[in-house]
Amino acid sequence: MNMKKSNAILLALAIAATCGYAANHIASGAQADTSSTLLGVDANKNGIRDDIDAYIASSIPPALQAHVGHMARSFSHFLEIDVGDKEEVRYAVNSHFSEKRCAREEAKRLESRGINIDVSVISLELEKRTFNTKARYNLYMRVNQQASGMVFGTNHCKDAPSQKLASQR
Repeated sequence: MNMKKSNAILLALAIAATCGYAANHIASGAQADTSSTLLGVDANKNGIRDDIDAYIASSIPPALQAHVGHMARSFSHFLEIDVGDKEEVRYAVNSHFSEKRCAREEAKRLESRGINIDVSVISLELEKRTFNTKARYNLYMRVNQQASGMVFGTNHCKDAPSQKLASQR
């Protein structure tokens, strides 16, 4: 192997490790859903694709799984919205930020018990897994393009859709 090629491989591995993508770990032998449908397979109809559910169940501490599930669901919602409707895009993106805030708050509580979790790395992994086909990625980029320049609130956890639903029960 020539020096240029080995340097390129080392650089790629360093970038992957830095971004938290060092392993493309799919739990329990589950395969990444690369089907042609935008939403993919969600056999239990919980709003989270089955391959992402498997990742959460095997890679996320139980105390944080519900919050990460809400983050995953909010990413999946990006694949269902009308990208031309600015208010719908604003709501979806703001909801995702709020769900991420809840996960961060829970991770901070876990930190006090000696469990250190970087929610940003988890969010990047969810993003990678959710938008893993050209069609999904292109729609995600359209959502981001539409959201570009928008101003969002403070994204309090109490404003997250999952928290609002819990308070209504």
